[in-house]
Amino acid sequence: MPKGPCGGSGGVSYRLMKANEKYHLFDDTVFIFTDNCISSSEGEVIVEAMPKGQQLIELEKYFTQLDTKLHFCENDRFVFHDLESFCAMKESFPWMSRTLVMYHQQGSIYSESLFMGNKPDEVYEQFCFDLTKTAVEESGLFGFPSHGAKQALIATLPEIRPYLEKKREIVLYNGCSPDLSNGTGAMEPLLEMLEQVKGNTFITVATLNEAKGVERLPAFFREYGKYVDDYFWIVIGNGAKAGELSQGLEDLEGHALWLNVSIDNSDIMQLYDKADFYILSHRYSIFDYATIEAMHMGCIPVLTHVGGNLEMITEDNGYFLDDNLTAKSFVKWEKEQDMAQLKELNRRLAGEKFSEYSMLEAYFECMRTL
Repeated sequence: MPKGPCGGSGGVSYRLMKANEKYHLFDDTVFIFTDNCISSSEGEVIVEAMPKGQQLIELEKYFTQLDTKLHFCENDRFVFHDLESFCAMKESFPWMSRTLVMYHQQGSIYSESLFMGNKPDEVYEQFCFDLTKTAVEESGLFGFPSHGAKQALIATLPEIRPYLEKKREIVLYNGCSPDLSNGTGAMEPLLEMLEQVKGNTFITVATLNEAKGVERLPAFFREYGKYVDDYFWIVIGNGAKAGELSQGLEDLEGHALWLNVSIDNSDIMQLYDKADFYILSHRYSIFDYATIEAMHMGCIPVLTHVGGNLEMITEDNGYFLDDNLTAKSFVKWEKEQDMAQLKELNRRLAGEKFSEYSMLEAYFECMRTL
């Protein structure tokens, strides 16, 4: 189980569990993570850990073991946030039909593997396609965290389109309700430094891979620096594109800081609260938790015009970068904005559309249709 709020499939499940503990929409729920299985209604750890590596045959054994304690039946409803678990459980319990599979990958599973820096592998590519096809065909409902997430899957795996077209489209937005109540204090020097910046401040929190495109942003800031007297950009993250980002940051000394270490989520919320803009140059976008967390804290989103980003900037509450990540047009737009008003608009939109309750309620209403 995640140690705290985060993104990805495990993070979504964790946030749903915590939201249900607060609002009690679901009764008799069990949340299964890689390190334990928790009865939400009783707070009991039922089975400790999934097998390492999560090979399908080992997952089948794991779910069979769980059945001896939970006694799965045809009236049960199941939500899966990864395809491997669904396929393994369907193999173990072929009668299972009341199922919702949520797809959280950046494009296809195979393309995401390449984005993370893994080498091409035709056998693994075929496995990923078969896994996706099985999940789409055999699930009761197959959903996405945004319309853009579905578009990204089709763009990177066109062969899956005819199978998706046979399913009812399900979109359940991610949600959260962060606060500033419990930071660790580790960011205090940085927060004080941000207070001294005369210009606007930017923050990026992302895995450094092909899909996120963070390594493209230093060029944007080099141009941006020609038009403004002062600014500061904070990058939090690591990944396959770390080397390219490091090279790009060499020309931004004094105006950028890269934190490539693990940072507590509560501390990131404090940085969002101080920053003016959340900026990210996705090549593919599903519906990043980092962006909606930043919006909750009043950051103004500056994003590329792709995927799920189009469902975050919907009421002139942010700025879409052009394909060349041109800074000059952004500077013109930036000078025309009432920053305080724009920050408050993002807080309101995030609270209305992307809260932990709205996410939990959407899942609850969806599950009632099964």
